[in-house]
Amino acid sequence: MQPRQSGFTLIELVIAVAIVGILASFAISTYQSSVLKARRTDAKVTLTTLAQKQERHYTQNMEYADTLATLGAGTTSDEGYYTLALTGSATTFTLTATATGAQVKDTVCTSLSITHTGAESAVNDSGADTSSTCW
Repeated sequence: MQPRQSGFTLIELVIAVAIVGILASFAISTYQSSVLKARRTDAKVTLTTLAQKQERHYTQNMEYADTLATLGAGTTSDEGYYTLALTGSATTFTLTATATGAQVKDTVCTSLSITHTGAESAVNDSGADTSSTCW
């Protein structure tokens, strides 16, 4: 009688590696999606804070600020994932955060905006409205 050998066969090992590979691919893509979604908070917080600063500026000066520098802000969001822009007049404003750097991979919410009325909007990389998804 031959002694029984223990261990894995090559086929069993290949199947196990294939299963781990498939599970890892799902996990990595889900993780990356979650990271991009979490980074949107950078834009939301920055835009909301700047909108509050605009309202404070309006209360004190009876007009909205015409530059980000007047509000004490730079051209990038707090964590640096978005570039900021301010457009408007003395009675209106629109603040926009556009994805930059690693956040460019977030094609669902490429640009987020908030206006003087508090209206929040967002567009994807094709220019379609994705406000309900992004905000």
